[in-house]
Amino acid sequence: MLKRLIWPSEALPNQDQSVQQIPALPEYVAIVVMQQVDAAIAARVSEEMAAGAAQSLCKALLESAPQLACADQAQRICEDHGVVFTSAVSRTFSVAEGIYFYGEDFLIEHYSAMGHWIESRLGELDSVCLGFVEAIASKPFAVCVCYG
Repeated sequence: MLKRLIWPSEALPNQDQSVQQIPALPEYVAIVVMQQVDAAIAARVSEEMAAGAAQSLCKALLESAPQLACADQAQRICEDHGVVFTSAVSRTFSVAEGIYFYGEDFLIEHYSAMGHWIESRLGELDSVCLGFVEAIASKPFAVCVCYG
């Protein structure tokens, strides 16, 4: 498990406390919002944004987690923080730090599918961290901060 640089670790009560330090915070990052739709995963990727702004955004997402019902709500929070999304993931990254937002029933199959998608679609990742936080989501979704 990696120590989160973007997501505030003190706000993640479900995380293992034995963590490793990863390299210094990058200057710019991209946000990826993804949700499983039938057998596929739909994703939106942002234009680059300053890492400091991403930290503020991630804090807002974690604070909003108990009220998040869908990926669209998470995307609106991102947009309220100045994130501009495009329709396809076409860039590659070396680090992906994410949070999986789930509803009442946590299914390891859905969590694993999201993790596999991240590892197979976002480039030659040196490190991937996908934590999880309970929300009121009818369909689970994930938000990743990616950089390289």
